[in-house]
Amino acid sequence: MSEKKKKCIICTIEKSENNFNTEHIILESLGGNRQPENTLKDVCKTCNSKLGMHVDSKFVNSPLLEFIRNRKGIKGKNGVPGLDKFDFPFWIPEITGNLMTNKKTGDITGYRAKYGKSENFIFAPKNVDVGYFKQHIESYSDDEIKTRIIDFDNVPLFPRLDNISLPHGTVEEYLKYAFFPLSMKISFEYAYKYLGEPWLNQRISKDIQEVLFQLCQGNTLIKIPTDTILSMGNNLSNEIIVEFEEEGDKIYVRIDIFGIFNSRMLIGYENSLINLGSEYPKLKIDVSSSNTKDFEVIYL
Repeated sequence: MSEKKKKCIICTIEKSENNFNTEHIILESLGGNRQPENTLKDVCKTCNSKLGMHVDSKFVNSPLLEFIRNRKGIKGKNGVPGLDKFDFPFWIPEITGNLMTNKKTGDITGYRAKYGKSENFIFAPKNVDVGYFKQHIESYSDDEIKTRIIDFDNVPLFPRLDNISLPHGTVEEYLKYAFFPLSMKISFEYAYKYLGEPWLNQRISKDIQEVLFQLCQGNTLIKIPTDTILSMGNNLSNEIIVEFEEEGDKIYVRIDIFGIFNSRMLIGYENSLINLGSEYPKLKIDVSSSNTKDFEVIYL
């Protein structure tokens, strides 16, 4: 009896069905579930793994996304991301440092200043090592440092991680190198899932597939395969939405990730797509929980 085979929608190579596993349209590390409407089994294990390495991880493991996932309590393979590896500028002038967090829960347990001088107080964990601060704030004596140290347990407003500031250049980097590849992958998989195999024969589909395959190989994004609008906003929510949108004869996939990352990607034209009269499900994930902490994104 011959072995069943099918073609991977990314590399287009025909392989045994055993070489395919479950692919999530909305990533699990962003709160995506394993329900049938959010999964497909048409990406081979090799491409799935490479997309995870070269596309998914560049987005979900970026500093901003780890901050967002920490605030929203979204678990990845290693639990809720901690913030201990971040360098965040706070309201404290010229004091920058690392947040110390519980690896399992993401709860913030301390803050260590790394450099700078300040007239203001230094926020610090209990039993702080004065010497640690002394080496970074050379002009202060031990007594002066002690008078400026505030215990975390007695300062409910700290850490003031209720906003994160993003310069214009940083926004451009996130959109181009982190969000765009992921939005292209999500749009491609969603369109294939609900428009079916005939859509793969469309020129736009082939162009997107070609770029995704190049990204699988670790290549740099060299072209935008279809009309795409990318933006970052501050209409924050706890939802991720993926849906079709029509404008005239054009069909787009719209993606909204937590009201911060937004994309609108052209995936075809009404007169060239079959089954467009059908109702397509809007993928919607809500990550609201008791662990969700509100914050604001400020664009400089």
